Amino acid sequence: MVVHERLQQILASQNLLFEQGRMYALLGPSGSGKTTLLNLLAGLDSPTFGSVQLNDQFDLLDMKPEKKMWYRQQVVGMVFQFHYLVQELTALENILLPAQIVGSDEQKNNKRALELLEFVGLAARKNAYPATLSGGERQRVALARALMNNPRFVLADEPTGSLDPQNARQVKDLLLAAVQKYKSCVIVATHDFELFSGSDIERVEL
Repeated sequence: MVVHERLQQILASQNLLFEQGRMYALLGPSGSGKTTLLNLLAGLDSPTFGSVQLNDQFDLLDMKPEKKMWYRQQVVGMVFQFHYLVQELTALENILLPAQIVGSDEQKNNKRALELLEFVGLAARKNAYPATLSGGERQRVALARALMNNPRFVLADEPTGSLDPQNARQVKDLLLAAVQKYKSCVIVATHDFELFSGSDIERVEL
């Protein structure tokens, strides 16, 4: 994904390239534009001028509403600081939601959701409701939900911001594992410079 954009004083003259199969950490103080950049990549916001391109095939700014909806449903998966799970649904049902919106094969979807529960270490908690899960478990369910439609890009906005250090490391490790296992491009906005460091994470300073 290539991003060429300039958004007044929030993001100025940025020219960024994000590639699949890699993990990026967007670093910078509050107000530097980390969340704004994620919203641009997700097609939720539009820059004042410039472009947001996917594989040089099309520009998000030129997408019709129905095409942009497809993009957000099947190309991008999102994880936030708060899990935003549906309280009335079990862990398994929450993970299935993105696939149900798209309307794909139910049997295939159930199999993938169970595989994702195994991936995040919560296979035994598939029938648990969010109120009975710990904060770390809820965030892992949210990550599995983001991966449900096998997105090319996972955008995570402060995904460890409300977690204790142990759960934060676990979520970070799962994001890295998603890069390896599913070949996703994972882009994380974070204040935690120390947690999201290492040779396997490319740092992007804003």
